[in-house]
Formats: sequence, C-alpha cells, structure tokens
Amino acid sequence: MEDRNVPIVLAAFGSTKSSLDVYRKMAEETAERFPGHRVLTAFSSRMVREKIGGRKQGRRPSGTEDVLAELESSGCNWAVIQSLHITAGHEFDRLVSTATEFTMRTSIGLPLLSAPDDYATLSDILRDFVPQEPEQGVVFVGHGTDHPAWSAYPALENIMRKRCGGRAWVGVVDGTPGPREVAREVRIAGLRAVNIVPIMLVAGVHFMDDIKGEDEDSWASVFRKNRIETSISELGLLELVGVRKMFLRHVEDALDVIRGG
Repeated sequence: MEDRNVPIVLAAFGSTKSSLDVYRKMAEETAERFPGHRVLTAFSSRMVREKIGGRKQGRRPSGTEDVLAELESSGCNWAVIQSLHITAGHEFDRLVSTATEFTMRTSIGLPLLSAPDDYATLSDILRDFVPQEPEQGVVFVGHGTDHPAWSAYPALENIMRKRCGGRAWVGVVDGTPGPREVAREVRIAGLRAVNIVPIMLVAGVHFMDDIKGEDEDSWASVFRKNRIETSISELGLLELVGVRKMFLRHVEDALDVIRGG
C-alpha cells in the first residue's frame, strides 16, 4: 500500500514550561523528512492544554482524541501516531488504548527507547555530556515510573557506564534510585563533581522543581549537601538533533507497516 498523504500525529504528554517551540521544531523536521504528509501535534494532558490555552488567550493545543476524531471524520483511512515518549510506560499504554477507540486504522511509532539499537544510539548521543576530567562524572535524571517500563533506566545506566568508564549514573525523580542513593555512589567512587543532565523530552516542571530547584530535596541541593560540585544541563532530550532523528526513524518504521499492509 502507498503511504502518500497518510497523516502523521506526533503524540506527547506535553509540558507547561516553554515547550511549544521544541515540539514545533519536531513537527517541522517531520514535515521536511516526510513531504506530502500532513503533520499534527497532540498533547494528551488536559491540564497542559488548559494552561497553555490560558496563556495563549484560549488557543488550546489539541488532544490526541480530538486530532484522531478530526482525521476520522474527514475520511482518513490510515494514520501514523508517533509516540513522543521515552519509554513504553503508562502514557504509551493510554495512547495505544486511545487509538483503538477509532475505526480508522493506525500504525503507532514506538517510544524513544524500544529496541537495543535505541539504547546504543541514545548512549552515543549522551556521551557528549560526560566530562573529560577523570575525577568528574555525569548523572542522568529521568521521570521514573511504577510501570514495568522502569527497567529502561537501569538498562540505560548499564550501557552508559560501559561507555563512560563507570562514571555515569541514571536516577529518577519518581522512584529509585533517588538523589541520595546516587550521591552516595558518586562519593564512594571518589568523584568530586558531576554534570546533572535531565533525560526528559523537555526541561519542564520536574526539571525546574525536582532537579534544579532550591528545595532541600532537589537533586542539585542533595548533591551540594554531599559536597559534590554540580553543573546542570538545561536541555531536554527533544532539543538534541540526534534524538529527533531517532523519533524520525520510528516514524519511518511505522510508515513501513502501512506500506506492507
């Protein structure tokens, strides 16, 4: 089957912190990579849509259900829904469930970390954040989850440590390991400084409050309290060209399903 004119829906949770430009860049590059395809962006979080709509004088971003309903009512038979999530956790499960509510056929592009090659590729991208000095390390901090997809974080840490000489850690905001556990490991390793890097698509509320914040429980505060010097990257993953290219490869995979159908 030809995939020409099949729309591509970029489906994200969304963020209330200056993320629209990042998602817009992702949409622009998707349109450039797949000319002839209509590209739409959808936010699954109603809270995010309402807050952004309030700031934009009522112009709210579309929800995933809204976008799919509009496509189906226009007579669309096929659509690609590209997950803009890091792991196949709760949000991805909800995305799949939402897609099944429509009679229109859909091909879903998988989250950022879905196959061994994804982990290897992301690890190569993240190596740029590893300090050159041997007495310094890097700490990547993700959202965390109680979904079985939590295992993505230790898997990524295992690969990163092999590629960074044991000077890389991966922690989470929600769950374990948290900042105190990771700070203890950094001190045991004898390192005096770390670069803290969010492994979140956008540097939103969790980044501002839980990683960079002044609260005593934030990652930055806990590390400083443990006399570990910290520098903090303020880039979300979606701001990295290599990460956007990873998502574009997943869109290509989803289109291949349609071509084969």
